[in-house]
Formats: sequence, structure tokens, C-alpha cells
Amino acid sequence: MDTTNLIAYLPFDSSTTEDLLGNTWTAIGNPTIQDGKLYLDGASYLQMQGGITLGGQDFTIRGWFNTGTTGNWSRIFSLHNATNSNATINLMRKEKGNQFACQFITTTAPYFSATLNALHHFELNYSHANSTARVFLDGALVSTATVTIPQTTFANFIIGRGNFTADDNFTGTISQFQIYDGVALHTENFTPPTADDYPNFWNFADIEREISNSLFIPPRAVQFSGKNGCYGELPLYTLAGRTTFSIEVEFSTLSTQGYQFNHQYETIIGRYTISMRKSFVICVNGGKLCFTAIPAGVTVNTGKTINDGEKHRVTAISSNGAIDIYCDGELVNHTDDVNAEILSNLPLNIGWMNSGNVSYLQMNFYEARLWSKALTQEEIFADIAGDEDGLECWLMPAARNDLIPDISGHARHATLYGSPNVDVVDEFLFQYDADIKRTVYINADDSAGNFIYVDGGFYQTEIKKTFNLPPTYEIWLDFDVHFDGVNRWRAGNAGSNGVTGMSAELSGASSFLNCDELLNSIADVCIANQLQNVCLHMISGASSGLIEARVDGLPVFYFTGDVNHGEPFKDLFLQSDGAGTYFSALLVSTSGVPPVRYRTYDFDIEAKILNSKVPWTIQRQTVSGSGGGGGDEVAGDDVEIISVDFGHEPAILIKLPPSYDMWIDFDICVDGTTTWGAGNISDHGISGIVSTNNAANFFANSISQRSAANFLPAGEFVPILLHLHSGTSDGKVETWVNGVKVQTYTGDVNHGDDFSNIFLHRDSDAVIFSNLTFSSSQLDPRRYEPTIKFCIRHNGQNISLPFRYSATPITPAVAIRHDGKNWYNKLCEHTNSLASA
Repeated sequence: MDTTNLIAYLPFDSSTTEDLLGNTWTAIGNPTIQDGKLYLDGASYLQMQGGITLGGQDFTIRGWFNTGTTGNWSRIFSLHNATNSNATINLMRKEKGNQFACQFITTTAPYFSATLNALHHFELNYSHANSTARVFLDGALVSTATVTIPQTTFANFIIGRGNFTADDNFTGTISQFQIYDGVALHTENFTPPTADDYPNFWNFADIEREISNSLFIPPRAVQFSGKNGCYGELPLYTLAGRTTFSIEVEFSTLSTQGYQFNHQYETIIGRYTISMRKSFVICVNGGKLCFTAIPAGVTVNTGKTINDGEKHRVTAISSNGAIDIYCDGELVNHTDDVNAEILSNLPLNIGWMNSGNVSYLQMNFYEARLWSKALTQEEIFADIAGDEDGLECWLMPAARNDLIPDISGHARHATLYGSPNVDVVDEFLFQYDADIKRTVYINADDSAGNFIYVDGGFYQTEIKKTFNLPPTYEIWLDFDVHFDGVNRWRAGNAGSNGVTGMSAELSGASSFLNCDELLNSIADVCIANQLQNVCLHMISGASSGLIEARVDGLPVFYFTGDVNHGEPFKDLFLQSDGAGTYFSALLVSTSGVPPVRYRTYDFDIEAKILNSKVPWTIQRQTVSGSGGGGGDEVAGDDVEIISVDFGHEPAILIKLPPSYDMWIDFDICVDGTTTWGAGNISDHGISGIVSTNNAANFFANSISQRSAANFLPAGEFVPILLHLHSGTSDGKVETWVNGVKVQTYTGDVNHGDDFSNIFLHRDSDAVIFSNLTFSSSQLDPRRYEPTIKFCIRHNGQNISLPFRYSATPITPAVAIRHDGKNWYNKLCEHTNSLASA
């Protein structure tokens, strides 16, 4: 299906409110998500964080719903800015009957009927060109309205609740909820989508928690031997005496034939004391996950089997006199009337319960978190940063054998006894299975040091990802790589016909290559000791096969021809020959749609910063046409711009079609020595502007040169506007500096040639770009009109000259006193008659 304009998508295919387009939704009232459906009980709903902007152009909202007779005037969804106001877009039910309607701002489309207690597909869309709103039920057009919906930012986008306080919330199920911006999907009857028509994003995310600012730390564990005296001890002063708390621990047991003396109460984490007759211990007893609590000696068997070598995350929650035990996010036991208590002023043990020699456990201990609150199920699934409320301690093994450090900032380190081993251990591999969709298995053979660690670590040494796909396929493999400049790495598809994909071959990553045919040699694409993004796209076929690759958004590799036609797609892999090269943040898509973070925008701009050192963001904004004027007003149709704030980044590239009309608008601060450039690189050379040695010249191929040194003082931010229009005789390049046009060229501007790259580049960090805006919609941003413009009357005409403020005099120059400051125009030194005047 076409997902080009898809901006929000809730498939409800897990137990969380995951939006595959990256939006964040907050669950209110604990709704249930199961079997691809959101279950709302009349008290729960979802709300998008940050709101959403719609209108001013086409849009579509669609999904499935099922409701009964409960819910008076309930809303399936609502977009609004105020309570008890008709200024809303919603899908609502009339009273408690089977009549439904859509409201578009203050216009309500005619009511339509829908069978209750039955599953229905709904779609409402808006066509801006003819001001028509349409409502479809199960693919049939059931209601229309004529209404003009301006571009509006709705602070509240809620699923399952409206904005009228007297109306009920929605009761029933909602599934496959989608929002499209910029397109009205249907204008006449259609067949509702089946499950196969929905986009299928497979996000193979790490179940490990990401450690902030430590992408290259391999997964470590404390390996407790099970010997007498081998354990950890953690002081718990702030949790002492608490009866409401949560303990999370991640572990894998090792051989049950190890050093355990009794195979009973083998402790993962906890504390037991006979003298105080108190305990709270999470343990393995008889191969089952158990816990003990007050009174001492009473053990509750959760029924969860713990097999050696299996990695598990167990969460124990004590609240209101009850204990809940979760294993890998699943509730495995609830026990009432258990008044558990963290023992006062006594340490909590890891690997031993402090009871003789019967409870030492042979295990890999990965991490533990202790909370002074009862976690919700949503909080169990959530990634954490370490500064959350209630987090008292977060133990994460480091490369030392005397303690387990607390990385939450509370400095409650666990001391180790009995010489446990702290080392890198084997980790999870993620495998796709066509029937199960998501399965996980462990690479138990660690003899060669093979392991994988995603979003917080790396893949290393001949690690392969296997996807059971049919002989014909289209797949996107999207990942980050940290290259050490020495060890070779590869990514692609290994079949009996060889490898189709790309490699960085040894020192310096001098080339990306296809092992069947050397397609391209690209020097210095992969930079040593720096994390970069890579996206690999492969389509099987004889003459229509495709392989293309991008590094940091830059197209570096392209081939069409025979790509394993007719052969099963055996191994999709990431591979490294040494520990110095890391992979992380793996995303895979087989839907024919690239993963979310490499999606293109509506007007086909792909933007990515090269050599990224700091975070960067892209913001989208629609500007309404108004037939001209100042400010953000633009003549003609509505247009959309992308604004990128990329700080001190050294380069950015944007891809556009062969014919174009493009504006590049940015600020720059030069240092007086460093070379920088901006424009369009293609096979025909550079069209644009380049500054060499403090902007002594702006120039472009076959474009008249002009001195611009006076416009770019060193150490100051100056606004630049560059306009590029493709064409033969009507091509155009224009440049403004600080609102003053300094360059105009009309003629042949790359006509008929692929517009390869719009670029900004600089040769050192001393030159800074910021406030970058692109537009391919003939948008003149107009923000660079001079805020102060002085005119000199000469020969019956107004002559506008650029003046800038300076604290020290500039000579020779013309100065104008304004707002108590001297404003100088140094250009006058070139026109003696005017200067003398």
C-alpha cells in the first residue's frame, strides 16, 4: 500500500502504544491492547503528545471500530483545542444508538447508520481543492460536507474521548488507526483494506535497555560461580522498611550441575534473616521462578520454568499487601495478603539469600533496578534514562571484579565477594520467522566471541541475521555502524550465487563493493571511529533487480540488473572481522517501504547530515498561499518547507528531481580563513556559491563573480539566501546576503541533468551553519528582507544600500546615525562621487 503521506500509525500489534511513525501516545486509564486491538472501557483513552497539525491541505484519518450500546455521544477520536466547543474534528455516535457522524470544525456531515457490535472500517478525508469532506463506512461513501478547514494545530488528539465534558468516553475496540497528511485517499467507494494491505514495519529492537552515551560498550555480566561465598551485597538505605517497592533483575542461570549445594532457594536477588524472621527473595527453586516473603520460609512458586542459558527479566512489585511477579513483561503470579518488606538497614544480596550454603546461584547477572514505587506494566516495558522518579538504584556491570556500579546517580554500588567473573557474555540474536513474526534465540556457542547487542552495543564477528523470505523479495536493512579503520565489515544477502550488498574493505573503508561485480569505488564514505547511518535496499529480479545503499543519507551505491533472481534469499547478514567495528540500531522492513527514519518527505527531499557529531532535527511547516506579501506569505498554492537546525555540522545534502526550483536559506558565521560552499553538485559541476578565505568571492560555473567580502565579517552570523532554478535559457541562480541581492545569473542551469546533491559544506568547525530552511515549492522565505533599509535619492531614483552596525569606525565609508548607533556602508568607497556626496 502507499504510505508516502502516512504520518501516524498505531497497529496495536504489541502490548504497547507503539506508533510506527515515531509519535508518542499516552495511555490514560489503563486501556488494554491485545490481538491487534485497542480495548477501551469508557474510562480509558489515548492521547498524542504534542498534538498535531492538519488542514490547509488534504488529509485522511482511518481505522476500524466496534462498539455496542454503551457510550452516550461518545467519540471514536477527537481533535480539538478547547473543551465544550464545536471547533473540533471527530467521529462521534449520536446518543447511544446506531447513528454516527463526523464533525469538521463547526460543520457536521449528515448522520449515517452502522450496525452495533460489529467491526467496521471507517475513513474520513478532506479535499482542500474543492473544500469537500467525505466519510466512508466499510468502503462506501455515506456522508459528505462542504467545509473549508484551514491549517490548524490541534493541541489535543485523543482516541476514545471527545471534548464535551458531559459526553461519555468510547467503549469498544479500535484497530489499525492511521493518519495521512497531504492526501485524501478515496473520493469514491472502495474495498476496505485487508491485513495484507497494511504496512509491515519489522523493528528488531533490542530488549536490552540503552545506556546513555555508551554505544560502544559491549554487553557485560557478573558471572557468579555458585561457589560458597560468591555473591554481591548492596546497601539499601533509602528502601529500608518499605512495603511498596519494585525490583527488576535481568539474569540467565548457568549449569544446574555446578557448585550449588542444594538446588533450593538459589537466589537471584533478595535477603533472608532468621533472627528477624523477615525475607523478600526472588529465587529459583526446583527449576521454577519463586519468591519468598513474610513469614520467612514460605515460598510461592510462580509456575514459570527457568531453563539454563535462557535470559529473563523478572520484575517483582510489592503494593497494597500483594505481590505481582512479571517475567519478560508477562504477569506470571499475583499473590494477595503478603506483607513484604525490605529489611531495615540490611544489605540486599545478589546470588545468595544469606542463609547457609544452600542458596548460591550460578548465573550471569546483567542488571538490576530498584524502585521506591510500584511500577505499572507500561513502566516495565519503558526504556529509562536513569533519572526517573522513584528509581533508587540501577546496577549495570562494568569491566571490574570488585563491584557492580550504580549508573542512576545514587552511588549505591554492590560490592562483590568470592571472586565472581565480570566479562563480556553471549547475547540475543533476533530471527524472523514467517509464521511467528518475532522470535528470539540465544547464540549459546561463545567459543569465537560471537555476540550481538543492539541499541547500546554491537554485532561482532560473523554474526548473521536470517530471514525466511521467499525467492522474490524487497528488503530494507537499516543500521548504524562504527568503523575502526582496520577491520572489514559487510552487510547484505549471502546465497549460493555470492553476496549482494556492500562492504567496507579494510583500512579507511576505501570502497563499497558488490562481491559479484565491482560497481563503484567511493573513497572516505565510511569514516573511522565515528558512528554513521547506513541504509541498504535490495530487490530480487532478473533485469529488474536493484541494490542501492546510502551512508548518512547520501546515495553511494546503485545497481540494476540480475539480483539473485529465482534463488531463495538465504542469509541477510551484518558481519565484522574484529571487535573494533560495531553495528547497532538495526531496523528491517520487507514491506517495500523504507524504515521510518529513512522515509522521504512529500516533495521528495532526502536530507541527512554527514559526519554528525551532535543531534539534529527536522521540522515540517506548511505555509499558506495568499497571493504575495511580506512575512511568510507566499504567492500561489500552499507550500511546505523543511527546517533543519544542525548547529556545527560540516555538510548536508538534499536530493531533488531533474527539474527543480529550489531555495536554500541559512545563516553562516565565518572565521576569515576556512573555505565553505553551498549549491548544487552534479556531473556538470557546481551551481551555487562558494566562499574561499573569508568569502572573498561568491562564484559558480559560468556565473558572474562578485566581491562579497564586505557582506561577511568574520565572527558574525550573516543570513544567506540562494535560489536555484533549472532550465536551459531560463535557468537562474540568485544570491542574497543579509537581504541584499549580490548575484544574478540567467542561462543554462543543469537543464536535463539529475539534480544530484544540494549541499552545504565547510572545511573546519570554525565555520558554522544554522537555521537552515529548504523549499522546493518556489517559496521565497522572505525572512532576509533587511530589517533596516536606508535609501539615497539619486537621479530621481531611490538607491537602497546595505548598512551594518560597527562599534569602530570603518573608513572610507558612509555612516548613518540610527538608534544611537553608527551604521556604515563601505561599498561607497567604490563610488567616489556618491561617497564625496
